[in-house]
Amino acid sequence: MKKTGFTLVEILIVVILLGILASIVVPQFTLATVYSKESGLKHDLLVLRNQLELYRVQHGDKYPWEIAGADNDTVVAQLLGRTNEFGEVMDASGDPRDFKCGPYMEKMPTNHFVKDSGGTGDKLEFGSVAPSSSDGTGGGWYVNTVTGKVYAYSNTTDFPDHLKF
Repeated sequence: MKKTGFTLVEILIVVILLGILASIVVPQFTLATVYSKESGLKHDLLVLRNQLELYRVQHGDKYPWEIAGADNDTVVAQLLGRTNEFGEVMDASGDPRDFKCGPYMEKMPTNHFVKDSGGTGDKLEFGSVAPSSSDGTGGGWYVNTVTGKVYAYSNTTDFPDHLKF
């Protein structure tokens, strides 16, 4: 009587072939995560840039940081809340008919390269000198007030070089 089944050698060959295939496929999935984070970063950067331009158009050719006394928190409040044509943010007692502009975003976008390093990634900074990526702040979004350009920055090691400014 002849028994049918696989020999030990046949099973080892199949296992080795599966191992070779896995070693080819797994690195592709690892890169997909980085590509996905990078794609999300580019999208959020585009949205932030567009909303800042819309704010400028609706506020007499002025960006939020060009309003007198604007600091980081004020700029974020102007982007997330309703404002009038002077950039004043509506408070709880305000009449929405007097604050016809905004909100421009539901929440600040998150730079996911920062989030992985323990920061929140939704920090918005502005100024004429780019923040140092080694200052321990983690990163987020930076607006150059001279050029009006918006950048993403991060102090993490996996932040893509081609996205650095």
